[in-house]
This record gives sequence, C-alpha cells and structure tokens, in this order.
Amino acid sequence: MKSGVAAMVCAAAQAARHMDGDLVVQIYGGEETGCEGSFHMAAQPQFLRNIAAVVVAEPTSCRPLCGHKGALWLTCKTTGVTAHASMPHKGDNALAKLLPFANAMCSFHLEGDHPQLGAGTCVISTLHSGCNSNSVPDSAAMTIDIRTVPQHNHDDIQAVVAAMAGPDISTTTTLDIPAVWTDPDQPWMNRAFDVLTPLLGHRPDVATVQFFTDAAALRPRLPNVPMMILGPGDPAMAHQIDEYCAVEQIELATKMYAALLADWA
Repeated sequence: MKSGVAAMVCAAAQAARHMDGDLVVQIYGGEETGCEGSFHMAAQPQFLRNIAAVVVAEPTSCRPLCGHKGALWLTCKTTGVTAHASMPHKGDNALAKLLPFANAMCSFHLEGDHPQLGAGTCVISTLHSGCNSNSVPDSAAMTIDIRTVPQHNHDDIQAVVAAMAGPDISTTTTLDIPAVWTDPDQPWMNRAFDVLTPLLGHRPDVATVQFFTDAAALRPRLPNVPMMILGPGDPAMAHQIDEYCAVEQIELATKMYAALLADWA
C-alpha cells in the first residue's frame, strides 16, 4: 500500500505541473481494520464533490481490476450459568446452546453467483467459551466471515442468520463492506483499458479480487461512478513476513497513474 501511495503521489505531482486548477490525492488510513479512514472521509460531502471516476491504489500486480467481494462479519454470543463440571445440572451450558447454530452455519449457503466475482462464502472463523476445563461455560461466542457479491443484500443476510440463531443467541455486525463492481464496458473503464494497453503490452483482461478495498466505502456514496483497483505489488505478498514491492512495479504504476491523469486532463 505504501508503494501505491508513493506512485500515486508522484504521478499527481508530475501531472499537476501541466494542469489548471487543483489536483487532490485522497489518502486514507485504517483499511485493514474495516476501511475506517475511507468510511469517515466518505461521510464528509466536501471530499466527494465532482468525482466522476475512482482509482484505488491497492496492490494488484499493476493489473486494472473491476471489483471485489463484499465482507459481512458477525459476532454471535450466548450466555448461561456456570457450575462445577462434576455437577452440570446446576449450570446452564452456553456452549451447548451455541454449537447447534454453529453446526448449521457450517452448511450456510448464499444463493446466486456473479459472472466475474463468483459465489459468496461463509466461514466460522473463531469460537470461544468458558474459562477452564472443569466448569460449565457461562458464555460462548463465535465470529462469522461472510463474503458477498453485488446481488447479495447484507440486511437480508443478517436477518436470515439472526433467525437461524434464535432468541437465545445475539448477533452483532462488526464489519459491513459492500461488494464493488464496475462493468468493463462502462465508457471510462473501456477508455482507461485503452490508455493502459501500451504500458502493459496487451489489453487488460476482466479481473477481480476476493479481498475488500477502500472502494467499498465510496461505492454506496458514488453508486454510478466507475471504480478501478490498480496498484503495484503482488497481492500474494500481503500480510507476509518481509513484505516488499518490486521497484519496476512502482515505476510502472507511476506511469499508469500519470497516463490516466493525462488522458483525463
């Protein structure tokens, strides 16, 4: 991400010398923790004036992408009464109440596929209960990671999950990131592909990613604005020890951003 920011800032600095008016690069923090910075900025109307296209500098190996899946994270909790494990009848086992729901969620399936983004997914990611091995647990909690495509409605999914959980299990949303998709035949996207073709040596194919980006925060506020995800760095390097970005990728991304800016101007 640092490489994408550097490339974008350098391209903007070069382009600003030849453009009339202001040129603004928007840089957000907190993408890894739910795009906190971009959601905050998207709520400020002054930052969203006169935007007709968006480029997000997420690492894509310098491939222009048309979208990504959404993410819905849920925390599910239930309570009980603790007791000594040798006298379980005196307690109320919170874990025992949660496990049937957890088992049902293992088979939870989202209907409908997207031609490019594929199918939605659901994963039980954590499960915690109790404080030691010889007590009836008086609390239990699990988290669920659901990845969605544009046709999925997050409110409807939450309602279905809450109904499956039942009255004894609470469900709380901890992250709600919509899916992002821009048709590659949209006029600006199509033109941008033309602009990038000489730098890539071929016309870009239609591609997407599974992880979310800051584009998700802007999509609800700018529903009809084309959004391209394009940046230096191999996505497979993300979260790895000794992350790095090849210098030639940074240089190529800078040229790509500069070419898009020049064409726009």
